[in-house]
Amino acid sequence: MEWLAIFIGGGIGSVARYATGLGCASMCGKNFPYGTLAVNTAGSFLILFFMTLALERLTITPTMRLLIVTGFLGGFTTFSSFTFETLTLAMGGEGGKALLNLVATIAAGFVAGVGGIAVARML
Repeated sequence: MEWLAIFIGGGIGSVARYATGLGCASMCGKNFPYGTLAVNTAGSFLILFFMTLALERLTITPTMRLLIVTGFLGGFTTFSSFTFETLTLAMGGEGGKALLNLVATIAAGFVAGVGGIAVARML
């Protein structure tokens, strides 16, 4: 049952990541990896929000936690795309954009994670 939960959550999360990437590209352009930045920032918020609730306030089964965190949010976020896109920018002569992506992703992820914890604790 746990494997199935991860499989289902991962599939839904991957489709959500793809849709978010398409939306960001159409709204912001394709000259910067906005979609990956968006999903990793949102994922950082959501993982910390959910896990704070799960550990401090809610009773959530291990299978449901696997479905949401490992499956959906694991499929939604993407470290490998972040690495690929950052290195592609750097090797393509866009060192400034590569550095911006690196700093923005790490900073936004931490800020979003702290925000996720704070919002969960306010509920």
